[in-house]
Amino acid sequence: MKPILTAALLLVITVNIQAQTSLSVKAGVNLLTARAYYNGQKQSVSFVPGAIIGLQASTMFENNLYFSPFVGYSGRGFEIKESATGGKRRVMIHYAHLATLFSYHIHAGKSNLLIVNVGPTASLALAGREKLALNGNTTSASIKFSTSKGYGLFDFGAHAGLSYQFNRLQVGAAYDYGFVNINNNEETDKRNIRNRALSVSVAYILRSWK
Repeated sequence: MKPILTAALLLVITVNIQAQTSLSVKAGVNLLTARAYYNGQKQSVSFVPGAIIGLQASTMFENNLYFSPFVGYSGRGFEIKESATGGKRRVMIHYAHLATLFSYHIHAGKSNLLIVNVGPTASLALAGREKLALNGNTTSASIKFSTSKGYGLFDFGAHAGLSYQFNRLQVGAAYDYGFVNINNNEETDKRNIRNRALSVSVAYILRSWK
């Protein structure tokens, strides 16, 4: 809970700065996948659908540079065709997600904006499910998260996105790149898995302060 409370506090502080500040609700769909290796061999990985929803603040630093943190929910997942067994492993993980982004605003006409977002991300796993299809049988189980075994409790990465703002709406696309192996058992099961996600989203500005 501590990372989420910290993120919420950060948003509260940000939106109370009375200088070119806005607060938006943001929602979208994700195409989720992973970079996966088994015993050093790259695995065939497919996309699975997901979603993202939360709040994003934006406060001006200087000229067109803004601090734009996002806090909310984000899904992560993948489907791997495992070379060792021939089975298909499908994983969906639900995260509380924080992106500490910086954005650069480029004026496009009188009132519209082109916005570039970049920055680090941190996620806390809340729940998840893993399905394994092997030899005509499918098993499904809830995922237990840990800092020492099984799937990792935390994920860290980077975000890069581009959006277009007109009136109170922003339409954007982004890519999330996971830095860490979310499998804590690599020494024994030889699996290295790092999250990847493509997203398309719409944000609506709830309120602005100037």
